[in-house]
Amino acid sequence: MDGEPRKQSDQAIRREAGTAGRGIRWALSSVAPLRRSIKQGIRWVLSSVAQPRPNACDAIARWAAPTLFILFILIPLGAYFLDFIASPLAPLRRAFSSRQESVALLALFARTLGVAIAGATVALFLGMIVFAAFHSLPRRARTAAWLLAGAPLLIPAHFMAIAWIQTAGNAGWLTHALTHTGWAPAAQALPQWLYSNAGCAMLLSLCYYPIVLALTWAGWRTIGAAAVESGATLMRPGRLWAALLGGWMRPWLAMGWLMAFLLCLLNYSIPQMLRVPVFTVEIMMAYSIAYDPPRAMGLCVPLILAGLCAALALGRLWGRADWPAFARRGAEWPRLPAPIRFAFGGAGVALLTASIAVPVGSFLAMAGEWSAYESILRTSARQAVRSAGWSALAAAAVTALAMGLLAPRRPGPGLLYLMAALLALPGSVVGMAHIAFWNAPDPWDLRRSFYDSGLMLPLGAATLLTPIACAILWIRRRQTPPILEDLERMADGFPARRRWALLAPAMARPAAMALIFVFVLAFQELHAAILLAAPGQETLAIRAFTLLHYAPDRLVAAFCLISLATLAAGAGTLGAIAALLSHSVDASGKS
Repeated sequence: MDGEPRKQSDQAIRREAGTAGRGIRWALSSVAPLRRSIKQGIRWVLSSVAQPRPNACDAIARWAAPTLFILFILIPLGAYFLDFIASPLAPLRRAFSSRQESVALLALFARTLGVAIAGATVALFLGMIVFAAFHSLPRRARTAAWLLAGAPLLIPAHFMAIAWIQTAGNAGWLTHALTHTGWAPAAQALPQWLYSNAGCAMLLSLCYYPIVLALTWAGWRTIGAAAVESGATLMRPGRLWAALLGGWMRPWLAMGWLMAFLLCLLNYSIPQMLRVPVFTVEIMMAYSIAYDPPRAMGLCVPLILAGLCAALALGRLWGRADWPAFARRGAEWPRLPAPIRFAFGGAGVALLTASIAVPVGSFLAMAGEWSAYESILRTSARQAVRSAGWSALAAAAVTALAMGLLAPRRPGPGLLYLMAALLALPGSVVGMAHIAFWNAPDPWDLRRSFYDSGLMLPLGAATLLTPIACAILWIRRRQTPPILEDLERMADGFPARRRWALLAPAMARPAAMALIFVFVLAFQELHAAILLAAPGQETLAIRAFTLLHYAPDRLVAAFCLISLATLAAGAGTLGAIAALLSHSVDASGKS
């Protein structure tokens, strides 16, 4: 009897086991299609990543740079100005609080405009003098002389001010020499001139006349030999020179003057070091010393309006100019009479002495023995490497961003005017806008995380220098034949790859020029860097600016020389890399 229940229980267990097995098999058979679908999805994702679709790749190539430009540059600036537009009267009342203060600020603004206009006008004449002084030399010697005349672009503006303070200041070596040789009135007048509006305008013109020279050189290359020869048969050489400079090259000289005016108007370091009160100094004092952001924003309004007028006029001339091809040579102008030629040559040599020999010679004379260099190298070697690295990072990012903005599409005047408007912003406004936007709370605390990441310094440099890189690349992009765009649409392969293969050979040299130029300017940048540099991120430009107030003159001179050597080495390294890359791109384009 006991065997039957046991047999029944065994049968029940087998039935349950069979039911469970059938359930498991059914479950596995149901999961199998799902597994196949998951595997197919994974394979599709991997194949899409490995070989992206042309439409997706083209969309990424077209919109990556504009998206980054909007997110990291336009939105912070737009949010800052929208806060001002929402209540514009409060910052203006804070800045112009009383009638007496308003009159004082209007007088200060008139002085700022006067210094900028004087500096730009002197820079215009200096650029034309250098152009005329070395034009009669043989071609290679002339090119070398003009390149040497452009060397002040490698000298930061506050380095120029430091050198002239050590030369012609109250304790300068030239002032002491004049005092000991019996020229006491001249020794007293020299520091007074240096610390005046005229001295500030003169130093600004010594820094920025190479820009006028470069635009004069570009305008000279647009003049054909036939026009010069026909003019030479009708006019004397001096009158022909006046007709060409005052007629044909008038737009180029106007662009040079406007560019120099903008840079003189927005410069902060030279007026600050020469103790010349201008609006940029007043804005920085209101923000960084008094910590009054509403007053600082109210003070920025007249400066931004004046800069916008000049920048929009510059953008209009820049867009309508007939830019010469990269390899085109200018026509030879007739030689001026010997007395005029010698006068221009002497003025050119004196100008090179004032802009190059005085800073470098003053630093070499004041630094003295090797011990000053050793002490600076011990304390600032890591800082020099960090400054060069940040500048190279900013230069690469700015050049890539400009290429991404200009390469996928033929640029129109709207982009040029936008870049001109960004060029008119003072560095203090850029710094305040990024601080106000990225240091604000948000639900996920993303903005403060970016603010604490240490990337604010290159972001400020990118905001200030992207318009310059776009202006350089815009010239070559506008000269690209439309047939290349037709070939891009008809060729096989991904659109981004086709665009790179067709446009890269044409854009290689301008991109290399933009990379080097942006690196030099990022290394020298001081106005926004003072506000955006995190603790431990002090650059060589900031260190030199603060070192003058408490360090001996010999250490300041040694520090400036080491900074200039670092800048020259970094620019040379980037130039060599860019030359190799452009050569390889040219070779691939020809093949």
